[in-house]
Amino acid sequence: MKKLSTIFLYALAVVSLAWALPWLFNLLLPDGAKVPYINYSPLSHEFIATDKGESWVVNPDGSRGRDIPTAERDSLLPQQYFVQLSNTGRLADTILGREVSPKILKHSNFVFRSSPRDVNKRYADVYMIMESMPARVDFEDPKEVFRMKDDGTVEFIRIADCSINDDRTKRFTKVFADRGFKFPMADFSANVTTKKPFDAGYLMIDAEGTVYNMLQQAGTPFLKKIVLPDSVKAEKVLVMENNDGKHLGLAVTADGQTFAIGADYSARRLDIDKFDPKVDNMLVMGSIFNWIIRIANDNQISWQVIHDAANIVVDRKHCCLHLPLHVDLRFNRRFLCPSSYRKLLCEGAYPQHRFGCCGGICRSSSPLETCCDGRYGGGHCGVRSVLIHPVLSVKRQITNQNIKQMKVIKFFALSALILGFASCQSGQKDENAQDSTAVAEVAVISVDDLLANPDSLVGQTITIEGVCSHLCKHGGRKAFLVGAGENATPFRCEATEEMGGSFPQETIKKNLRVTGVLVEDRIDEEYVKSMEEQNAAAEKVAKKEGNDANKEESCETETKAQGQDAAASFANRMADYRARIAERQAKEGKPYLSFYHLDAKKYEIVNDEK
Repeated sequence: MKKLSTIFLYALAVVSLAWALPWLFNLLLPDGAKVPYINYSPLSHEFIATDKGESWVVNPDGSRGRDIPTAERDSLLPQQYFVQLSNTGRLADTILGREVSPKILKHSNFVFRSSPRDVNKRYADVYMIMESMPARVDFEDPKEVFRMKDDGTVEFIRIADCSINDDRTKRFTKVFADRGFKFPMADFSANVTTKKPFDAGYLMIDAEGTVYNMLQQAGTPFLKKIVLPDSVKAEKVLVMENNDGKHLGLAVTADGQTFAIGADYSARRLDIDKFDPKVDNMLVMGSIFNWIIRIANDNQISWQVIHDAANIVVDRKHCCLHLPLHVDLRFNRRFLCPSSYRKLLCEGAYPQHRFGCCGGICRSSSPLETCCDGRYGGGHCGVRSVLIHPVLSVKRQITNQNIKQMKVIKFFALSALILGFASCQSGQKDENAQDSTAVAEVAVISVDDLLANPDSLVGQTITIEGVCSHLCKHGGRKAFLVGAGENATPFRCEATEEMGGSFPQETIKKNLRVTGVLVEDRIDEEYVKSMEEQNAAAEKVAKKEGNDANKEESCETETKAQGQDAAASFANRMADYRARIAERQAKEGKPYLSFYHLDAKKYEIVNDEK
């Protein structure tokens, strides 16, 4: 009888699932709920979407265009896949008239994020301040904090004993008064961390909406006023500190205008959609070719391209004529004309393209007739396709609220399914319990095996194991793993922000298992010359400061990893690089040396049970 009831329960479960699964699939996974990763090709002037290993062109109407093979995608997006292109010999020397190399592309790439959660945080009225010109090369943790008093005093407090630094307080207070800073401070932004390429200090907004940049340089105050075009008043500031050092950050006005603040203290307006940092998420992906700006909130997501990112100079007419490159992908069926271009065209800023006003949102599938009412004035029919701005069409309008509701439904539905299966399995002995709960072990590569053949694994996520022989003394960002043997070659692992930016001291002399992406580092003649120029500049500074100009700080372990004698002089090591480059070029035809490191995402200490 018990066996018969079990068979009946299984049959009932199969029939119920056959009826419910299609309904659950459509309910829990509606079209448009997932947004694919989207980038912009400077070569084909197309938006390219990637999802689950597939890539395709996003048509101007937001629909899915032609599929793109992986190799073609890599070629169309050299700013992102330059490592793969370089490893296969497909990276050109120049792209769009710009000299490119993996080093140049990596240096110019950056990602900037702003989220309402960070912007709307409440902060204490004391702020840490870093030394922007440290005596050593690396930044040091702040030793003082400051606070802005309503009476115009900028008070500095020593962290060690909470005492007031009267001298620095007087100097900073005087500078703020001389530069015309109006108290109280309305907003500020800073990135107080030692893990950054340079220190932009604080961007501040005074009581009158004027933007200032404050730095501490060699203990002395620096305060620079930044004037926004047309004397507009800023409401929010965001520090960026990109790798190339060309921009300090962004300033946003109350009406949603966004300005890029250059390192030369110039401010240029970005011709993008309105942006409210308190509500909108912003993602900026910068490269040597352009900026791709993604703005998202509860109602919509938009992707926009700013050309000539080196100077952030946007010519309105040029941008207008390339409107298909400025694609918005939004979760609705409607067609929109971007507000900035709609205003531009309706005001007749360019008489040769004088069009009727779009009038906002069109609900028709024929936006040309409905949105512009067929009034093209003196325009040309060939321009119509670039003036109407179609957006992504999906079956449902999906907002964050919809997604939250669906997560709740999904939770209860899955709970019901689990309970149903549990009732079917009650009273039965699961002979395969150990097999179902077994965890598949990730293939682990020893350091010795990796160094024997690293070329085939470049760009892949791997897990290696070895003993941590040394940590970088500058914060523990680099860990060196060695294999078996006394004279084993150390292998460098660099901690990424994903794993906290450093390895703890407790990992020294421990057996580590590190997971990350294998990266190839190339040293060629250009790189050697660059190192020589940097060393010459450092010697000049050392002579001025009365230090030993011939003393060079280098990591002995990293030098050993590159097959060099740590005791050798700088000149001898550069000569050794050149000799080995010439030897490899003669044997393999490759005018560079290849070294490898792991961009570590996670690690674990493994107990040696042998």
